[in-house]
Amino acid sequence: MPRLATDESRDFAEVRADKESAGFSGYAARFLIPDSHGSVFSRSSFNKTLRERKDRIPVLFNHDPDKIIGKATELRADGKGLRFDSRIAEDTFWGKEVMSLVRADILTGMSFGFRSIRERPGLPTDNIDLSAHRGAKPEEIRFIEEVRLKELSAVPFPSNESSQIDSYRSEDADEALEEIIENLRNLDLTSEQIERLTEELRSFADTHQEEAPITEGPVTLDEESRHKLELDIDAFLIEVDL
Repeated sequence: MPRLATDESRDFAEVRADKESAGFSGYAARFLIPDSHGSVFSRSSFNKTLRERKDRIPVLFNHDPDKIIGKATELRADGKGLRFDSRIAEDTFWGKEVMSLVRADILTGMSFGFRSIRERPGLPTDNIDLSAHRGAKPEEIRFIEEVRLKELSAVPFPSNESSQIDSYRSEDADEALEEIIENLRNLDLTSEQIERLTEELRSFADTHQEEAPITEGPVTLDEESRHKLELDIDAFLIEVDL
């Protein structure tokens, strides 16, 4: 008997807070990995809805339409899953509350609401990752081929506990990095070298940000931290022969 079209939600916890502009980002969905509902999303399941309405996806708190806290600023499917970035309105009550809880590593869950448009039982050729579901067969998995994405939500109880908030961004750290990059542009380097170094530095800084402590208040760099960042950057430049 065909499944009736109903609105559904899925919970994930792979998100990161953004201190610079009040928001968080991460993966709203993971492809070919069964969730607690016994369903998986194909690599192309979000393609149509992203083409049609990716700039109109709101961010809610706990799927409550009366608690709109922001919107998705970027949505894209990559080899891992559905990647999102969001901007949260911190001048609203729930926006401020959610960002405070996210930064304190208390609210760690991410969810999305959707409607299934096309689905079928899984097949052995679908390459479904059943490593966490030993004994399960592909045909027992609900294979979702197309969805209509409706909203993203911050939630307190995610159904997928395999990931968590991993970092946040600091406005001061970003400014220090941009200052260093601008100084690089004044060196006698080719445009290709500058582009490569810029990419490497941003990646290097992002890696170090993951080690930053979670705090509830604004994050700034004191003199000691700024000096350490500059020493780390100097060490990096030595590694790349500059």
